Amino acid sequence: HALENRFDVGSAKQEVAAAELSLKAARAQRLPNISFAASYGGGGTNPANFNQVYTVAGTVSVPIFTSGRIRSDVHAAEAALVERRAAYRDLEGRVDYDVRTAQLDVHSSESAVRVAAKNKQLAERALAQSTDRYNNGVTNYLEVLQSQEALVAANENYIASLFSFNVAKVALARALGLSESRLSTFFGRQ
Repeated sequence: HALENRFDVGSAKQEVAAAELSLKAARAQRLPNISFAASYGGGGTNPANFNQVYTVAGTVSVPIFTSGRIRSDVHAAEAALVERRAAYRDLEGRVDYDVRTAQLDVHSSESAVRVAAKNKQLAERALAQSTDRYNNGVTNYLEVLQSQEALVAANENYIASLFSFNVAKVALARALGLSESRLSTFFGRQ
């Protein structure tokens, strides 16, 4: 779907089409050129002596002595077409790479969010247990402080993993070419 939605791919496709038409135009220079012209009017020395004047002309132009220039134009157009097609194929490969990389980033950062959430839950449980032990006189307050510090670190890791996950979703939306139209669906809002 990224090849259909991204504007840079559409632009490259149009450049290939323009190069194909340019090649057709260069080849068409060998064809004879036929033109017709006509004019009608009036003239005379005074209005009483007004005469009708008309002209009809036809021209056939055959490119005989311009074959070298036409051949070079055709070769230049063919080279431009090959270049545009190569650029389009390269862009297709980069788009495919961007989408695959973005999908892998989304999956890895999603699993990192799950791990960070589990670590946060474990740190909350450890804090609750160390607080209970301190309240019952089994341990000192240092263990409670260490548990609080571990909870703060777990919260920071969770926030960082959420940020990384959201950045990965934005990168995937950009790689798919949907960033303007469907970005809200990646974040759960319609």
